[in-house]
Amino acid sequence: MKKIISGNKKYPTTFRTAVWVSAKDLSIITREVLNELDFKFERNRSTKNYSKLIIVVPVPSFSYVFRFDVNEPVQFTIKIYDEKPTPSAEVHFIEIETLSLNNLQQVKKFVQCLASKLPRKPWKFSFSDRFRYAFAAPEYVSAKKKWRMMGVE
Repeated sequence: MKKIISGNKKYPTTFRTAVWVSAKDLSIITREVLNELDFKFERNRSTKNYSKLIIVVPVPSFSYVFRFDVNEPVQFTIKIYDEKPTPSAEVHFIEIETLSLNNLQQVKKFVQCLASKLPRKPWKFSFSDRFRYAFAAPEYVSAKKKWRMMGVE
């Protein structure tokens, strides 16, 4: 995977992590934060394909994506969506594409503002969320590290 080196830290070119907030609610907060930071953006719709397990057979599925194309002061794309990997579980994701040295600081600022608007830390999943899918699912285990990489403590 391609990495960006800033100072002595390495960042991926795409920030993708799970969050406890549903995609619909997170998209509302995202719009508020983008307006608050005076970022110029366009709101688009798309779909994302993923696989979910039914019995032991992976079945292709699609989820609705809330997409924000930020154009000013820097360019990057935010995708917010829910995946339903099992019949009883829903995992919510935020994905920020096209990270580069040019936009890294603004993206980190956005992520930190977004996290500050949430009532609890974005990686603090409820017991029932973890129970429905898997306690040690990679999405849950890596979330705290990924949020902290972007400066959210």
